[in-house]
Amino acid sequence: FVPGVGPLARIRHSFSPIVDYRYAPGAQVPEDYVRVLDPTGTALNARSDPQQTISVGLAQAFEGKLRVPGQDSADAASARKLRLLSINTSSMEYNFEAAKQPGRTGWQTQRLTNSMSSDLIPGFQLSLVHNLWDGPVGYDTTRFDPFLENVSASFQISAGTVRALTGLFGFALGGSGDDAPPRPQDQPPDR
Repeated sequence: FVPGVGPLARIRHSFSPIVDYRYAPGAQVPEDYVRVLDPTGTALNARSDPQQTISVGLAQAFEGKLRVPGQDSADAASARKLRLLSINTSSMEYNFEAAKQPGRTGWQTQRLTNSMSSDLIPGFQLSLVHNLWDGPVGYDTTRFDPFLENVSASFQISAGTVRALTGLFGFALGGSGDDAPPRPQDQPPDR
């Protein structure tokens, strides 16, 4: 928790690392069995390499609790919470078994995606995709050289959004329910 600013009483930052570990031993299928299933010998492989992979991702959230008029603890418990910013980072994968092979590094993630959203802008979504390698991933000749590959953003526009934007520029749109044109202040009302 950190102290709030403006209309926010408190701000909370939470993060959740996402760790996944997978292991699969190598397997050898008898040649005769493979030949029966695939007489041409082109579709099936009689051997599979062992796999030992770890992947790590991260989910973060910044939330704000709105201030409540007065100091009543019952009001403070019912204060509205806003998701100021949510950031989800896709997983990075590393294969320990692949790293043992000559000319390989073990890295298996070519692209990293950061997805962001917020309650402050209705329907706001921002996605940044970075290509991490200068060439195909997993080879010792490939350099780690991240660059931005794709940006996509979206948000929703409603009637309330349009009213707020036009109000910023001094235009008034209906919405008060009064369709009559404004009356000059110096004229008496009609009877």
